[in-house]
Amino acid sequence: MRHPHSMDARPILVVAAVLALFTVTVPARAWDPLGAPICVRSGNQTNPAVLGVADGGLIAVWVDQRGADRDLYVQRLDANGQVHFAFAEGGVPLCVAAGEQLGPTLAPTPSGFAALWIDTRNGGTHLYALKCGFDGQPLPGWSANGIPVCTAYGTKSDQRIVERHGELFAYWSDDRNADTYVYARRFTSGPTAPLPGGPNSGLPILAGALMGAVADPDDPSGVFVLSTYPDVRVMRAIDGAPDPAWLSAGTRVSTFYADVAQIAAHAEGGVIVVWVESGSIHAQRILGNGSIAPGWPADGVLVPCDPAPEGTSPIEIACDNAGNTFITWTAGISSNTTLQMTKLMANGALAPGWPATGLTIRDSAQDYGTHLTQIMMPCSGNVLVSWFENAVGSGPDIRVQSVSTTGALQWGPDGSLVTTSPGQQLDPALAATGLSCGETAVVWMDDRHVAGDFDIYGAKLLASGQIVAIPAESVPPGPLSVRVLGANPSRGSARFAVNPGAAGAVSAEVLDVLGRQIRTLCENRQQSSPFRLEWDGRSSSGATVGAGVYLARVRSGTEVATTRVILVR
Repeated sequence: MRHPHSMDARPILVVAAVLALFTVTVPARAWDPLGAPICVRSGNQTNPAVLGVADGGLIAVWVDQRGADRDLYVQRLDANGQVHFAFAEGGVPLCVAAGEQLGPTLAPTPSGFAALWIDTRNGGTHLYALKCGFDGQPLPGWSANGIPVCTAYGTKSDQRIVERHGELFAYWSDDRNADTYVYARRFTSGPTAPLPGGPNSGLPILAGALMGAVADPDDPSGVFVLSTYPDVRVMRAIDGAPDPAWLSAGTRVSTFYADVAQIAAHAEGGVIVVWVESGSIHAQRILGNGSIAPGWPADGVLVPCDPAPEGTSPIEIACDNAGNTFITWTAGISSNTTLQMTKLMANGALAPGWPATGLTIRDSAQDYGTHLTQIMMPCSGNVLVSWFENAVGSGPDIRVQSVSTTGALQWGPDGSLVTTSPGQQLDPALAATGLSCGETAVVWMDDRHVAGDFDIYGAKLLASGQIVAIPAESVPPGPLSVRVLGANPSRGSARFAVNPGAAGAVSAEVLDVLGRQIRTLCENRQQSSPFRLEWDGRSSSGATVGAGVYLARVRSGTEVATTRVILVR
């Protein structure tokens, strides 16, 4: 006997979802002066990556070992530092496939974000990717746990993902043919676009190991790729394939091998490349046609610095809208290091007023080891630099400094200390957040609870360098609301996020499009924080509900909120 509300029994579309047998509560959080907990779970949470959200919050992705192997999880905090109501405490799975998922790299998209990572689910080291909405759920056309980018034989590493007007491009180092090459693959709405080289294999772009990939601001289909070994080269790719107008081997920047190299888009076209060679820092500007910019020497410019960086010392670069390039590096020996910066003008000359051997951001006399992590050019025009340091008398701490375009330290001689919590704080990641200029999200690894057992924490900095602190009790509740989590239409089951707002008691039910009750979800539930509902596609009688359109409705007093969900079979 058919269910009375199945599609076969009625010519119109009918409701499609049924409540599951459990709910998940999302505790309220706020920006804590010691850092907001993003994920506090047993096992190590490491390698955080962060994207800012226009509402003033952040999205963080990390490698999570709460289970038997390492997976990827994602969390979103809102502008108040609270867990977004579409997410769960501790984050939601991004990829929990068999094997291990490592090294996530992110790219913002208009509807959310895209992630690319190393994956061992089928043995070997393969590449997988996933495109998600702002709720952390896969977008239509994308499979849970990601889709294969490259499953060809060989080791994959140094992966990068770039978004260009709705399309995604993956770049990585690959040694499938004994010699290492940079490979590329282009994406559409889930499956990879057909390219030479066979399915899920990618196309070779340039010899050597990938050092960086940046979008061409003058061409929506162009991406510049930087490689090193046996020398330093740049290639421009169009739609994931080498630009036929360039030399087949790319443009050689240096004839020497460089352990460290960086690339950034230049405001006047093309790119700027910076690398460490024989203990010295060099820079070169390459135009969009592959030629060296007029006025720049064939072997680049020598960046004056003292003390000189070691061959493997980290460097970072950022460019402003006037064509200036800011370069940061660490210099020194062993634990006694100095963090420095310089500024090159568009013609490669040192900017007036900047020290001839580099501006000291953090002196080695103040710490026992400074580790440069990231440099960022926010809309304020100043340059933000983050690092963690083994300070005298304490474990590694995280600091952020703002440097003006004239080389003045904006946040005092020591920068902004992100947290005074005990334990180790490592690997900070920065992202601009919010609609107001100068707000910055910071995410890091933190073992304040158990030494050596890392969690993920976050904070928000104002343009003044002040750490935002908002007590949880001072955050006003949002309005009563209900929304669908994940794909909609949904196949077989669906999930909802409910924000009870200021309500003391919440009732929820599922209706068909004629307003008839299919199932009661909860009655007078006392709940002050957001929670999730999951259901399995069955009615209150236990029968499977037919495909169609349904309504989930929540009530509290005189307040009512409704959302539509489409179930497909």
